Amino acid sequence: MTEGDPLKYRHLLWMLAAAACPGAALAHEGGFDAHNFRLYAADGQPVAPLVVASPFVTKGFFGAAVFEYAKSPLVQVPASSEGTLDFDNAETLLDDVMAANLNVGWAPVRFVRLDVGLPLFLASTGHEGANGFAAGDLKVGGTAGWSREEQRGFGVGLSPYVTIPLGASSLYLGQSGVAGGADLGLGYHGERLLVAASAGYAYAPDVTLENLTGADHLNVGATVGFEVVEHFGLNLEGRAAFPLEVESVPGTDTQAEVLLHGKAQLTSGLNFLVGGAGGLSVGAGTPAYRAFVGVGFGPVHKKSPPPLPPNFDKDDDGVNDDVDACVDQAETPNGFKDADGCPDGIGSLTVTTSLGGQPVAGSITLKGGGVVLTGATSLVVERAEPGSEWWAAGQFLCYRGEVKATANEGDTKLDVALSPVLNSKAAFEVVDKKGKPLEGVVVKWDIEASRDCVPVGEPVRLAGGMGTIPVGAGKHRVFVTAPEMTDYSGEFQFVADQRTDIRVQLDPAVPAAVDSPAPATPRSQP
Repeated sequence: MTEGDPLKYRHLLWMLAAAACPGAALAHEGGFDAHNFRLYAADGQPVAPLVVASPFVTKGFFGAAVFEYAKSPLVQVPASSEGTLDFDNAETLLDDVMAANLNVGWAPVRFVRLDVGLPLFLASTGHEGANGFAAGDLKVGGTAGWSREEQRGFGVGLSPYVTIPLGASSLYLGQSGVAGGADLGLGYHGERLLVAASAGYAYAPDVTLENLTGADHLNVGATVGFEVVEHFGLNLEGRAAFPLEVESVPGTDTQAEVLLHGKAQLTSGLNFLVGGAGGLSVGAGTPAYRAFVGVGFGPVHKKSPPPLPPNFDKDDDGVNDDVDACVDQAETPNGFKDADGCPDGIGSLTVTTSLGGQPVAGSITLKGGGVVLTGATSLVVERAEPGSEWWAAGQFLCYRGEVKATANEGDTKLDVALSPVLNSKAAFEVVDKKGKPLEGVVVKWDIEASRDCVPVGEPVRLAGGMGTIPVGAGKHRVFVTAPEMTDYSGEFQFVADQRTDIRVQLDPAVPAAVDSPAPATPRSQP
């Protein structure tokens, strides 16, 4: 190897060098995208390429922000007086690039994906000093892909794209005009392993940077990814761009680098990325190295359960015959006994009140299934799990009842049969005008109005004008009579578990002067 042989600078393969032909220098005219870091949307899956076109598409919305540092993506190397490349006097035209690479997209179906990408250059260094904030070329693209199942099996996809310049070309961070291209991707995605490759054509405006005379390239790439643990994968990628025109200095327009990154995806869809890249050529647009971290969101691929062995699930309900209690009837998946393999149903629970077999509009209290409900006439629980225990109580006038029941499969009807409860007391004291208790007093109730909430049968005779009679809660009318005395009737309100004192004064039936009997005075006592 001679002293002027540039191969002795092979260590510079880890930086981007744009080599000038003897006697020429790289003009500072811009119009060249030395950043050369275009993201391909990957849906946020843990095993997925970052820059190589992928044929696999997961339905849904996704987005990502990848923060990147790139070292020396564009270097000018002049010729020495001996006609060799003078690396000692190389000038870095673009260095210390710090960018936020943004990408959002939407896959309306699992075969089609649309995405938009934009690099925002937060800082960089040019040959004249520090560059300010700049927006790179806007990329609009998509993928039409096919695979046997979502994110699994063999896949093929076409990924066209167009880039629109936003003014960063003078900083060597964008093209001078509209560019575009398309990549054809092929791949296989197993349960944990991903292998994919792509090739395509890239069109860009012609470059007028001395020896860099060609802009169109043939892009190739390959990736291998492996899901180390569930929701975390490692991905190794390599990509290269070969000019379609012969350059005056071979290799100066050939871009090549290798990337290694890891990605973790949470069950919520949030994902995190970290990785780096190293240059493999001296081509303009290949940095010495990159380092990047990212955060994104994308749909989580739900893995299908492993297939059951053949002939081990006769009714094809997902429960093997050896544990299927109903091998000829398919399980009804509804969250209730889904492992027994039998059809079942979760129905409603309806509670009503009745009196003598006829429905009545009583008040209802229902407890069970972790809830307490109240209502009138009827109560309905839309979902009562079979086997759950329920207790219901009903009340109508003085009629009460309660019942316990277990919900059945399907709809369950629960009726609370009511019966009278005489848990109040009417304490009578019947006297004449002088306050003397009367004999032969008879007490009768308005049975037609109060039904079974008052004693039925023969009227009650009070001994010595005094006595206590059990009645039901509510308002009832009473009739009081005594021999040779005026009759009395009145309405009283009775409260459950309380005593109501009723004092009635009766006058002689044929008094010397016709006077009205004094009204009764009720007094409630506990």
